[in-house]
Parts: sequence; structure tokens; C-alpha cells
Amino acid sequence: VLSVAWSPDGRRVISGAANKTLRIWDVETGLCLRALEGHSAGVWSVAWSPDGTRAASGAEDHTLRLWDVETGRCLRVFEGHSAGIWSVAWSPDGRRAVSGAEDHTVRLWDVETWHCLGVLEGHAGRVLSVAWSPDGDRALSGAADQTVRLWEVGTGLCLHVLNGHSANVMSVAWSPDGRRALSGASDQTVRLWDVETGRRLRVLEGHSASVYSVAWSPD
Repeated sequence: VLSVAWSPDGRRVISGAANKTLRIWDVETGLCLRALEGHSAGVWSVAWSPDGTRAASGAEDHTLRLWDVETGRCLRVFEGHSAGIWSVAWSPDGRRAVSGAEDHTVRLWDVETWHCLGVLEGHAGRVLSVAWSPDGDRALSGAADQTVRLWEVGTGLCLHVLNGHSANVMSVAWSPDGRRALSGASDQTVRLWDVETGRRLRVLEGHSASVYSVAWSPD
């Protein structure tokens, strides 16, 4: 199992695995409600839409897939990346998605029209994590080039390059108020950033191995 995500209502979980499938689980009963099949390689990232009706998945087969979680039907296959997709995230309004891939790019997608809205280039290594800001105007990406980048999604401009990690940045996350960000990396540290200035606020040390995932508390 390579990725998991909660449904917005907290009643279900979706998982993506190396066996090319996604599964939707009832957390109260532990039952698998349905298996979503279609990818031709391992599913590296899954994300639930804000309204809980759809899910997005990114896989080693270079595709992003959009699913109806009630029926298990694949609604759309988004193609464009030239390598495996490591991370996917929804915009807060559920109308767009962002993906990061081994081809060193971040792509923005309109899930209503099925079009690629833009390709964000600048990273010098595979993009391992992406996250959409709470206001929907910006995105974060963390990559194997040891940097975090802050993007303006409307223009595709890179607003800041956050330097400091000494190894792959495996995970990025926005604070609920959109003013700060967290990043976790293979250098065994977690870093806290001011996204308005690009300044590093704190380095959290204590892990003795790579940090693969970071998340904020709701408050």
C-alpha cells in the first residue's frame, strides 16, 4: 500500500497499492466496499475530492485517473506526464487537480473540461509531493532536487524556491491558514516555512531516517 486518504466525511478510506488497484474501505466495519481497477502499474498517490464523490489517483503508468467512488467507474484518464506520477491533490473547490511526477514537472488539470491547464517547470529532479493552498491560488511542490517550490497556479509563476534540505523532499503540506508550510525530507528533518517570504522558520530534528509524510493538525 503506497498511499491512503480519508473521505471528507471521515467514514471511508481510499488506498492505492503496488498491485495496480485502489480500494475503498468502510472504517467502521473494515469492509472493502469496492476495488477500482484500470491502472497498469503501481498506484503511488490517491486523493479524495472535497465533496467526497470522486477520487483521483496517480500511478507509475504515467497517468492520472478520475474515479466515481460510488460506482467504481473510471470517469477519465489524464495523460501528459512522461514518467510515473508520485503525488496528486485536489483544489479546494474540487474543479482542478495538481500532479507531480518523475518527469520533473508539475501539471495542473481542469477535471470538469479534462484539459491540462499548465505545466510548471523548474525542478531539477522528480517531483515527489504536491499540495494545493487553502485559498486555491497557490501550490507547493517538493522534489528530489532538495527544494520546495511555491507556485502561483493562475500564472504558472514560481514565487519562491525554498532551499535548506540536503536530500529528497518527500512530503509538503500547507497550514490551515495558508501562511506556513511543512516539508519532510530524506535528510531526516522537518522544516517549517513562511510561504509569504520564503523564510525558514524552524528545523525539527529527531528522526533517524527519512521523513516520508507530514501533516498539520486542524487548528
